[in-house]
Amino acid sequence: LVGCLYCSTLLPGVDLGDTASFQVMAGARVVTPRDAYPLYFSIGRVFAWVVPGEPAFALNVASAIEGALAAGLVVLLAHELSGSLVAACSFTEIR
Repeated sequence: LVGCLYCSTLLPGVDLGDTASFQVMAGARVVTPRDAYPLYFSIGRVFAWVVPGEPAFALNVASAIEGALAAGLVVLLAHELSGSLVAACSFTEIR
């Protein structure tokens, strides 16, 4: 449910500033460490093949999924450290 809500509010195209630079680099054949983040764009390139539409939108979807995975990993780590799922979820909400 939250993923659907987030996807419905994603930026559909190119943004301004540094974000635009990242979104344009997603379509480049070669991305060097000097230009951007190679791992981010390697993952983003896969999304650009799978997600229909502009590469910028595909990168926005990739960022949303990567953020959700990161939040899930934080909850798992907090659960391991605290031994309580309620405490892990409330720790995540505070951050």
